[in-house]
Amino acid sequence: MNGGRNGDVSRQTIGNWSIASFCLSLSVFPLGLAASFLDSMGAWKYVPGRAAVIDVFFATCVLPPIAGAICGHVALRKIAANPELAGNHKYLATAGTFICYILVILWVSYVAFLLIIDIFDIRLINFH
Repeated sequence: MNGGRNGDVSRQTIGNWSIASFCLSLSVFPLGLAASFLDSMGAWKYVPGRAAVIDVFFATCVLPPIAGAICGHVALRKIAANPELAGNHKYLATAGTFICYILVILWVSYVAFLLIIDIFDIRLINFH
């Protein structure tokens, strides 16, 4: 009952946190594919209040990597407390945490790029 407070965790708990970190890092790709598919079909124009829906959709794309980074850090902290229970979960937690950080950095960079374009009213070159 008191396993989380005293550092007495099982191999299964470490595995669950590690798997959650890795799966959350990869869950952004189906969201991106769904957005790309809807965009290629032109389905966004049929959504009422589409600007708000698109903003919410793309804002939720950053939530899984943030949650994955948190899960990875929890797993790595528990592995540091009990290294003998780590097994191969340390690699999974490290990979999940690393991928999550990269995805969050890419998302924040993309949003910063869009804000800079909007603030300074930069027109991108259109070759059509």
